[in-house]
Amino acid sequence: MQVMKRAGTMAGAVALAGAVVTTAPAHAEPVKGPSCGAGFYLQESHKIRDSGAGRVAGVVYLYYNTSTGYNCVITRRDKDFRTDSIAATVRRSGDNELSRDKGYRSYAGPTYLHAKGQCVKFGGQLVGRFPFGNRSKAEWISGWGHCG
Repeated sequence: MQVMKRAGTMAGAVALAGAVVTTAPAHAEPVKGPSCGAGFYLQESHKIRDSGAGRVAGVVYLYYNTSTGYNCVITRRDKDFRTDSIAATVRRSGDNELSRDKGYRSYAGPTYLHAKGQCVKFGGQLVGRFPFGNRSKAEWISGWGHCG
């Protein structure tokens, strides 16, 4: 009976240790920055990977306000990626209207564009480096979507 108790305790300890290991964060952590404001709801976000090692350099977010018809894009760098420049862009279908915000070190945006009833493309770009890494460019641009 004593042997069974120890085996059960050992199995529980191994399971608990496994749970502790699997709960460690394994994803990028974007820095905090501005929001788009009241009435905007997140539509999509996408990790932006650097061109060198493929590590996550930042995240780009698309928000939409149904009452105003405005889209909003914010790009935030990962806490470990040191940027030289960062940008957030949104483009409306049917014309060449492009809204772009750049020049910040931790985030870009909020970048607003009215596109009620039209599709948009959005994206983010970061230029910089990870600690002890070479300078690299990380960029992601969506296809046309979020038509509303």
